[in-house]
Amino acid sequence: MLLPGLESLHRAWLGDEDEFQERLQFALLRCATDARARAVVAEDEVIAWEGGPGAAVISRSRSYPHTVMHVHDGVTGEHLYSSALWPDEEPWSLNAPQHAESLRLTAPDGVPA
Repeated sequence: MLLPGLESLHRAWLGDEDEFQERLQFALLRCATDARARAVVAEDEVIAWEGGPGAAVISRSRSYPHTVMHVHDGVTGEHLYSSALWPDEEPWSLNAPQHAESLRLTAPDGVPA
């Protein structure tokens, strides 16, 4: 529903160089017909990325573009923290291994669930 309007804006603003172009491009990518399917693939890749023995475990809740990644202690299973996955990313640019490692390495010690 939103995509036709965004595409119309894109055509009308073609050639404009202003702060709205970046936002429009991001919105077009978010609304692309295959964005949700690509997001699920990227999220599965983040969750599946092995971090080694005792590494934090990652799970998810909600769905694109509101997906939340949850990081749990790899030994105790205790919830460490949660992080929104898609606040400023789109599914085609996510580097799953890098994102998974970033989630695991930035897990704060002793953070309550």
